[in-house]
Amino acid sequence: MKKIAFILLLVYSVVFSQNKTFFNFEYDIAQFRGDSIYVDMEFYYSIADSGFSKIYSNDGIFVYPRLDVLVSNKVDSSIAFFKPYVIRYNIIDTNAVHMFLGKFDIPLKPGNYLLQIFLSDYHDSTKMQPYYRDLVVGSFEGKICLSDVELASKILTDSKNKVSVFYKNNMEVYPNPRLTYYETMPVIYYYSEVYNALGKELKLDVQLKNSLARETYRKTLPVHGKANALVKVGAIAMKKAASGKYDLSLTLRDENGKVFDRKTKDFYYVSSIVADSNYQIVDAKVNEDFLASRFAILSGPQCDDLFNISKYIATEQEIDMYYKLKDTRQKQEYLYSFWRKRDPDLKTKENEYLKEYLDRAEFANKRFKEYRKKGVDTDRGRIYLKYGKPDKIERKQNDYYNKPYMVWEYYNIEGGVYFIFADVNGLGNYEMLHSTKRGERHDPNWMRRIKVR
Repeated sequence: MKKIAFILLLVYSVVFSQNKTFFNFEYDIAQFRGDSIYVDMEFYYSIADSGFSKIYSNDGIFVYPRLDVLVSNKVDSSIAFFKPYVIRYNIIDTNAVHMFLGKFDIPLKPGNYLLQIFLSDYHDSTKMQPYYRDLVVGSFEGKICLSDVELASKILTDSKNKVSVFYKNNMEVYPNPRLTYYETMPVIYYYSEVYNALGKELKLDVQLKNSLARETYRKTLPVHGKANALVKVGAIAMKKAASGKYDLSLTLRDENGKVFDRKTKDFYYVSSIVADSNYQIVDAKVNEDFLASRFAILSGPQCDDLFNISKYIATEQEIDMYYKLKDTRQKQEYLYSFWRKRDPDLKTKENEYLKEYLDRAEFANKRFKEYRKKGVDTDRGRIYLKYGKPDKIERKQNDYYNKPYMVWEYYNIEGGVYFIFADVNGLGNYEMLHSTKRGERHDPNWMRRIKVR
């Protein structure tokens, strides 16, 4: 199997060098207790029919997405799971976009893994997209704990439909792998399991916080330990909530406040309400800290300058939300919240990560400035801001055959990655051509762009 998987990766690496997006695809995962050896990792996905070849037959019109799922052990690169899935979906209306929801299970032993997903068109193998994700699989044995939190678009209790792929524990739990909800779908459903609480009387605190770490919902559920595994489901109405990122947390504790486990899940809610309470911080202690911070004295343009460099570590939703803000105070409080969430130690006055990040920005502006570009706006500046100083820089000067380029290596990211920057136009502007870092530009044929013609 290891040889087959390696050949598959080799073939895909050539195809993916085109760096194109063919399909509308999202996925999510959640871990649950399996048996005494394996953890049951549930994989949820959503696929749109657009981009796939439409196959016409006497039975109707169909598309055939193919998912090759590969899980490898990060310690020794051994293959823990590999399986190709070919899915057949019926198209009702060729003028509309259809979204298809699916799920399958991956049994894994506790450990550290790399999940690799290759989505392709079964009838057109030139259309392929890769997805990568690090996995830390923990054990649920021998301790009072929670499973992961599965977010759903709906949950049907007391279901009799045992043939449904979404059926479990007498329910049909329809996952929401896109982790996005709308005003037309304003209810957040969640599903989780409690393990090893037999004979215990516990509490489950359900808490929701917005992007400013402000609590918008709280409910405490009783946990009666009548079995060794218990199911907890719930629904949260979001109809009057503002657009933005939300954090849902489940905390399992006893009457005295002793916490046994806590699991969190992020999601996004999109509504016509742009900002919650004009982004005013209402928590007295947090507001006091904000007023004493550097953010409270920033001007509007200074806020924009700070976010311009902060956006490299922001999510798409965080970026969209900031650009909707017009008031300076809103921007100040937003930036305060943005960096507070990234503070490695809230007990200290200094946000160590912010300090390091600003130091990186200052260095980038000095060293990587290019024609009409600040250093932080260049490719090298962006990479330096996100990942810090490279462990090794190898410079290749202009010669008879190649244009000048350089290689940045990072030893401690994903087991070792590198970035290729080249002065393609001969103007001293170094463009990033290729990287082995997941999520960055990947072009194994980058050498062709630096050849002197």
